[in-house]
Amino acid sequence: MSSIFAVKELELKKKALAAESEVYREMLKLEVRNLGLYYNYLKVKTSKAPFRLLKFVTPLAGLLARRRKPKTPRLITTALLGWQVYNRVLPLCRAMFASRGKRIERFEVESEPRVSHI
Repeated sequence: MSSIFAVKELELKKKALAAESEVYREMLKLEVRNLGLYYNYLKVKTSKAPFRLLKFVTPLAGLLARRRKPKTPRLITTALLGWQVYNRVLPLCRAMFASRGKRIERFEVESEPRVSHI
């Protein structure tokens, strides 16, 4: 008997969640519509000449007002990192090229004509 009530209770919860989901879906549609209207309002409002100029001046002002960091610490860090990478990669390259050279020597030795005794 309790399992029937549990199933009915779950069905009621499912219906409630579906209704709540539908409400949120409608609210989301409304919000998207409001954003579209606000975007159109801003487009009309900023289409006047002073605002057009402001669109281009603001990013330039941001670039000019940016604080400059000293490049020396970054240069030292980059140089140190480059040196570490060089020291790690150099043995690998040497091993790779050394093994490639050995292969060439083997190929040259093997490529000599063989004389077969018939």
